[in-house]
Amino acid sequence: MRRIPNPLMFLVLAVATVVAHSRKRDVDSTAGENITREYLKANLSFYLGIALMTGFVWKWIGPEVPDPENFIDPLWTVIDVTQPLLMFTTGSHLMQSGD
Repeated sequence: MRRIPNPLMFLVLAVATVVAHSRKRDVDSTAGENITREYLKANLSFYLGIALMTGFVWKWIGPEVPDPENFIDPLWTVIDVTQPLLMFTTGSHLMQSGD
């Protein structure tokens, strides 16, 4: 059942991480010594994207090698719940910067 959504989820996480990296780089280049809300949002989005991609790839490819049966465990639940939050912050940033 998870074989079709997995490549799409990976693509979405990769796009979100690339956008978050671009946002982080822009904020880091203009930020001074003060920690602003935009700085926190950019860094949280980037590092959350990296953590989700790492966990996703680990749980997606890991069980496929010894056992082709992909089972449900708590990490899949965390990934499934957290991914829409990351997509919302990425999408809202892209819509705001599109002006």
